[in-house]
Amino acid sequence: MAETPPDHIEVRGARVHNLKNIDVDIPLGKITGIAGVSGSGKSSLALGVLYAEGSRRYLEALSTYTRRRLTQAAKADVDEVLYIPAALALHQRPAVPGIRSTFGTGTELLNSLRLMFSRLASHRCPHGHYVPPSLAVAAGKPLVCPECGESFYAPSAEELSFNSQGACPKCGGTGIVHTVDLATLVPDESLTIDEGAVAPWNSLMWSLMTDVCRAMGVRTDVPFRDLTDKEKDIVYNGPMVKKHIFYRPKNGSNSAGELDFTYYSAVKTVENALAKVKDDKGMKRVEKFLKFDACPDCGGSRLSEAARAPKLRGITLDAACRMTLTELIPWVKGVPASLPEEMRPMAESICASFLAVAARLVDLGLSYLSLDRAGNTLSTGERQRMQIARAVRNRTTGVLYVLDEPSIGLHPSNIVGLTDVIHDLIHDGNSVVLVDHDVQILKESDWVIEMGPVAGAKGGNVIAKGTVHEIAGNKNSRIGPFLAGTYERRVRPVIPKPEIFSEGERSGFRRTPAEWAFDFLWDLPEVGVVLSGMSTPEQVAENVSYAERSAPGMLSEAEHQILKKAYRQFLNYNAVPCTGCAYCMHCPKGIAIPQSIAAYNEAFKENNYQKAKKQYEEWVPLFGAKPSECISCRQCEAICPQQLEVSKWMHEIDSFFTKEGGRA
Repeated sequence: MAETPPDHIEVRGARVHNLKNIDVDIPLGKITGIAGVSGSGKSSLALGVLYAEGSRRYLEALSTYTRRRLTQAAKADVDEVLYIPAALALHQRPAVPGIRSTFGTGTELLNSLRLMFSRLASHRCPHGHYVPPSLAVAAGKPLVCPECGESFYAPSAEELSFNSQGACPKCGGTGIVHTVDLATLVPDESLTIDEGAVAPWNSLMWSLMTDVCRAMGVRTDVPFRDLTDKEKDIVYNGPMVKKHIFYRPKNGSNSAGELDFTYYSAVKTVENALAKVKDDKGMKRVEKFLKFDACPDCGGSRLSEAARAPKLRGITLDAACRMTLTELIPWVKGVPASLPEEMRPMAESICASFLAVAARLVDLGLSYLSLDRAGNTLSTGERQRMQIARAVRNRTTGVLYVLDEPSIGLHPSNIVGLTDVIHDLIHDGNSVVLVDHDVQILKESDWVIEMGPVAGAKGGNVIAKGTVHEIAGNKNSRIGPFLAGTYERRVRPVIPKPEIFSEGERSGFRRTPAEWAFDFLWDLPEVGVVLSGMSTPEQVAENVSYAERSAPGMLSEAEHQILKKAYRQFLNYNAVPCTGCAYCMHCPKGIAIPQSIAAYNEAFKENNYQKAKKQYEEWVPLFGAKPSECISCRQCEAICPQQLEVSKWMHEIDSFFTKEGGRA
């Protein structure tokens, strides 16, 4: 007799972040909503446990050869997770696409559009004549021009791709060209070349270029503005010729000597550095000397002249990509009727694939976007809706989808489109776990788990679970009244104009900002603390400014210094506001990134370096790698919701704890 298949995921003893050793069951094939106040442990349960274990176990099922090419997921801090399927996470803040990505490529609508223009368009023969649409293209047969008799093959969909054979040769399929911005090369013309007037030579080239420039006949000891036009032209655009120079290092060493060296002008220095760029770090060094313009050859379309040749319904592929979805959908609907009868079934099939995806994107409120919109210019909400639409289009089954606040960036009118997407995932045989605050989304859940009761250390407990109806009637639930619509609505009374400021006269509201700032600081134990009660450096700066102006009459000099030191410490800490979301926990080197950051924070929050160092030394061996072993792959930075320089910070943290005494 066959056993009944499991109908829920069993999580036992979950302790990720602030989770308090919780046990929960997650229904399979259903929508499970996870609610709670911000910081209560929702994402820790959904992403830190369910997604982490679902993705890790899927990867472990692959071969060793395959796994070493993929990012390895760390094991979640949990006693047991049973019956969890392969998991996909749709993050609240998807990574920003690269320069070669567009709305069309991200949604894969461009794939269908390229296929239309390859199979259904009128193609241009080598002599410039257009051949009417024909089934010969789909059959892989050559086309014959009716005017000149020339035989040729129509371009494939691959040859119409700006990420492949259809790329504009001028810009390489990016749609933009980099040109040297002459205004940035010599930012201060009052300086001499010896004083570093030529900026690219200071950061992108060897220091001896000044000596080579002198050998080119340019005066290097007079202000740049006093050079002749000929001398300036040599600096900017001089030829690459070898010059014999006597070089003496500026560090005072005795390694001076004669040598031959090729002259690199300021422009050539930037172009040479640009050609050698291999990563974003290298690009940041160069881009300050560049300006970005639309490619003059392709007009920013990214496509080669040949890829822009086919015409369908009177327009080219680049023109179609410039249309918004609102404009493009009716155009695509009219494609089959514009073709010969024998081609319409194929056309209807290709167009249907396009229209199905487009309709979903319209439902999600993206009808205003054109296919050529650069991916890196899309907002976080737009990118998230793109990934939601992709999830449905793939038509998977048996997958656990973890959605992290999918309603972010959605207008209330688009919520219906989102709920339709979620129900489609369930209809295809998947399971959905969604973390959200929007009651309209949560009401779609078959089962609700509420975390709390509050944020941080006092959160991480399951305070309520059940159906939406059960949660609405649960007295322990904080979101229940909002689900039921019975929450107390606050109606603020209208204050007559003459009495608007009367409340400010009450006792307790008379303290000056300086008094407030000082009283707050005085309650903190030491100078090295973090002003965690204030959310932004700007707020702290405002109060410090008030305190400084009032200090002579209100604060002693010692108290004034405490205020200033605490503020500086606040800036050092709060400049990197790690939220502890643990998205970075899947480090390919196994570095304990969240734990290392937590220990570092502890050193400042409690001003207790020794305690924090002990935590650090206990945590690191558990993961097998020190932050100093960071390889700067920047996968953690790509997924970080705060867009922090995590890899750089890892080395700083390791240095902090390995240096005797640290900085605390």
